[in-house]
Amino acid sequence: MAYSIFFDDKVIKEDLPSIPKANKEQIRKAIAERLTTNPEEHGKPLRQKLKGYLKLRADDWRVIYKVKDSNVIVYAIGIRRDIYKFATKRLSP
Repeated sequence: MAYSIFFDDKVIKEDLPSIPKANKEQIRKAIAERLTTNPEEHGKPLRQKLKGYLKLRADDWRVIYKVKDSNVIVYAIGIRRDIYKFATKRLSP
């Protein structure tokens, strides 16, 4: 089954512009190769306040996403040391 990838507006407006060009290509490649074919297998489930979300590792960068039917929705992309605090603030109700 092929999955479609969608990006949250905040990822497009805030996350992607702040990522260095070399890392953008690495992240894009990881998303294209791993999340379009079997996103549950390649991601690790998150815990606590981010329960229900998955993370994809791309070197020191993390992609926080959810799988809904045949769609993968990316909610945050960031460097490992900051992404979990950042994503918790962004995704909490």
